[in-house]
Amino acid sequence: EAEVTYLGFSDDQASVDFISGNVGGGVGIGAGGAKAKVEAGVDLVKTEVSLGKHQSVSGNLGVNADTGGEIGVDGVSLKILGLGVSAGRNTGIHTPFGSISFKLW
Repeated sequence: EAEVTYLGFSDDQASVDFISGNVGGGVGIGAGGAKAKVEAGVDLVKTEVSLGKHQSVSGNLGVNADTGGEIGVDGVSLKILGLGVSAGRNTGIHTPFGSISFKLW
């Protein structure tokens, strides 16, 4: 996976990135689950805020074409051309133009 960010700020509680891009992917199967995915996107803004010791909320506005799925002990996710859902430790809604997700534990 490769990621580049034009401008970013972070501290112990939150981070925000402006104009970032990423590409990546993977295929794997093991005791913890299975995955097959390809990711490609450009974000105008991306942020993550801690809500507790292991909880956080994150969101982004941009364009992506993430496609694939994962299933494992932490949950499941499915995305097709950027549109998808995830449920489990990371629960969220994803669209080709942005997303919001919550890390629950």
